[in-house]
Amino acid sequence: MELARATRRNGAPATRDPLVRQALAQFHVEIEMMKYTSYRVFSEILRGGDPRSEGSMLKLTWSELNQRMTEFAVALEGPAGQLVKGSAHAVQSGRWQHHFLRSRASTIEAGTSEIERIIIAERVLGMPRGR
Repeated sequence: MELARATRRNGAPATRDPLVRQALAQFHVEIEMMKYTSYRVFSEILRGGDPRSEGSMLKLTWSELNQRMTEFAVALEGPAGQLVKGSAHAVQSGRWQHHFLRSRASTIEAGTSEIERIIIAERVLGMPRGR
């Protein structure tokens, strides 16, 4: 939100652009969903359960949402989105470029998105094991 407010498009804050507003609203909805899924995971742990399925859903959602959000932030910066930390004109000292590059690892570490989808398919949806 801070970046969108500070970024200008056609002389106005980017937050006045309907497409930017739509993307920000979608991010908000997905973040809220993650919050409540996290509550379910913590509740399951407190009851002594094993929230592996919910954990897989949360990890998959978080890592891919993080990737989309950082892609959006870098795109919002326009041509300056190519500048990294140390560049004189980098927006917010290249903060979003760092997060953008780091977000790629998030979909790999602690179980790739593909593995998480398999876990969800088998354990949550009850689909047969793949071969």
